[in-house]
Amino acid sequence: MTKLEGVKSVFQEKPPISFAFIIGTGRCGTSMLAQMLNSHSKICVPHELQILFEYSHNGPRLHEIFKEKKNERFGPEDFVELIEARCPHKFHEYFDYRRYFEKQQYPILSLKELVNSLYSEIAESRHKEIFIEQTPWYGQRIDILNELFPDAKYIHMVRDGRDVAISFVRTPLWDRDI
Repeated sequence: MTKLEGVKSVFQEKPPISFAFIIGTGRCGTSMLAQMLNSHSKICVPHELQILFEYSHNGPRLHEIFKEKKNERFGPEDFVELIEARCPHKFHEYFDYRRYFEKQQYPILSLKELVNSLYSEIAESRHKEIFIEQTPWYGQRIDILNELFPDAKYIHMVRDGRDVAISFVRTPLWDRDI
């Protein structure tokens, strides 16, 4: 037996990133829970990304792009433009997605591989082991989430509907009759 046999390498493989989703209605506490979980040393929870799929005609996201095979013509700038148009928060301040897309091989043919890689890289950039996406309306299409993240866990936030309605009415952006 040589000196190196039986000695663990310092270059061990990183454990795979675990994925989870916080889902619910708007105004039900998903953001507050996300902020609490994000403070944990092993959990990464960025602001709502809203990039996986369209909801209530709010514009095509990655799922629609790949479903229509438009991804076959997409390069890094196209993906960056999609994120900048669809993600409502300053995601560039949280993660350098431009650099991420610049180093990918094109065309990107698998949505599942893309989002697993993207979410993993976001978590790794924060030195975290668990990635949680907290876009509440993703709960409307768990079928898509299960396809993309078959081992994902879900946290379903439930708040009394009357309180949700009152919270919406008090929101400055809400302009509809309750």
